[in-house]
Amino acid sequence: MLDIWGLIIKIVECDNDRCCLAMTCTDISKFKFYFNDLIEVDKIINSRWFNNFTNIQVATEINKLPESISHLTLGSQYRTSIKGFIPKTIKTITFCWDGNLNFFHKTLLETYIDIYLAGTSIDDFFPQSVTEIIINGTYAEQHREDLCAIICRKNLKIRFKNPFHNITI
Repeated sequence: MLDIWGLIIKIVECDNDRCCLAMTCTDISKFKFYFNDLIEVDKIINSRWFNNFTNIQVATEINKLPESISHLTLGSQYRTSIKGFIPKTIKTITFCWDGNLNFFHKTLLETYIDIYLAGTSIDDFFPQSVTEIIINGTYAEQHREDLCAIICRKNLKIRFKNPFHNITI
């Protein structure tokens, strides 16, 4: 019977339905399953399934990320350096940039200074597991060349998106 529950929870597509199902039967929690929809980390920080979330948004400073995280979105209010913050499980990072220069300075400009002036490796900021960086915001296009200079590495795809036009630039 437990094998059937393990299969069922894996095929349920909606994270909310998966959570409701897991709460109905404690045996289901014995199986490894993941929540893949984007969710604010503050909403799940005390969840018993915290380490089962794969797609996390961080609005402000945070000290802990789920073990199975593969997609990280940093909100425009995020003000902390990313050096040493990005886990090796991350494949995609999205920066939501609303034009706030504090965000640009703390997360991206300090990265550039450390890499190119202090000789720090880009891998200290973006582990080899990171294959895609998305810079999302209306101001990203204005600084496209600067941003590409800051975060360049072989096998690292950088995309610019404008949420108001919903296009990839």
